[in-house]
Amino acid sequence: MIRSFIILLPLFVCASIAVELLLKKKSRPRWCLLFWAATATLLYACHAQYFFHVSFMEMWRHVAYVVCNLWVFPLFLIYISELSEPRPLSRRPVVWALLAPGVVGGAAMAAVCCLMSEQEAADFMQQYLYHGSRDALSGYALTASYVSLACKVAFALEVALTMILGARMLWRYDSKLELYYADEDKYSLRKVRILLMLLCITSLLSVMANFVGRSAFVDSEWLLAVPALAFSAVLYFVGYVCTDLEPVDVLTQMLETEEEEESLATEAPSANLQLGEHLNRLMDEEQIFLKPDLKLQDLAIALGTNRTYLLWHLRTEYGMTFSEFINRRRIAHARRLMQQHPEWKKVRIASASGYALGVTFYRNWKKYGEEQQGGETD
Repeated sequence: MIRSFIILLPLFVCASIAVELLLKKKSRPRWCLLFWAATATLLYACHAQYFFHVSFMEMWRHVAYVVCNLWVFPLFLIYISELSEPRPLSRRPVVWALLAPGVVGGAAMAAVCCLMSEQEAADFMQQYLYHGSRDALSGYALTASYVSLACKVAFALEVALTMILGARMLWRYDSKLELYYADEDKYSLRKVRILLMLLCITSLLSVMANFVGRSAFVDSEWLLAVPALAFSAVLYFVGYVCTDLEPVDVLTQMLETEEEEESLATEAPSANLQLGEHLNRLMDEEQIFLKPDLKLQDLAIALGTNRTYLLWHLRTEYGMTFSEFINRRRIAHARRLMQQHPEWKKVRIASASGYALGVTFYRNWKKYGEEQQGGETD
């Protein structure tokens, strides 16, 4: 009973994520996540059949396992790019390179399966897959064992590639948020970055388990429980965090801004002084920085300019991002409120300073609040 629960738990978690995504309104990231969840579900179904010693179509089950195992991490990387990149991987030719190892590995294993005799197939399953030995193998059974080894190496490389590229995408996205949002915490993908770190840790287990071979876990419930419970926990949090995530308009803004910056670089900023005066009036007299969830687009509209030129102005005149410019003003305002109303609680100070989320206020207070009164925003 316990063994069955351990074996089936990752399968049920992945299947529940896929079902939940099927019931939700579809978007490109959700389609990618659904494809990932379906692939992971099939992968763990193959795992379950293996550990339950189901003999029906064993070799073709192994072919499906090879394809799914080599697709699951690239698909998660594609999903991350849908959330964080203005030009996601799914819209670039590189997507085929990411999925190629699964196609090649599956095709190679399928070709060997077709050439195997029944005895060679039985030897491969019993000697290599269930006992981790190739000593008694020969012919196409031996070839199949080397194809499996090559797929294990490819899997390890895919894990490393996903961790490196995924972390870079998420870091680049979060750094870009400061250009477009004052309250970037609301749109941050920090939770996805944490999930990626958790996947990195469990992937180390996965890589080691891949090279040790599933055969080492066949007869030990407790040894099998370690990766099964670890993966189930991470998969559960992937579903909990990611099924409701949607890309925000910052991706469109990134793309449009990148296209506009080239033409802007060739134009002389003739209205720079007038823009600076108007910006100072909005800050000092109208205190537009107190507007909760202020966006770059809101300020650009109020100034009668475009967001690309406004970004250029903030960078060249103040050496700041949009988020830093607004939050320095807010924290300076919060400091004055604390002096004028020492009886006010911090949550009231945060709300009166334009912060809808307390966590954003505390993070920016820690970042800017200890600076001297004569700082750039005073």
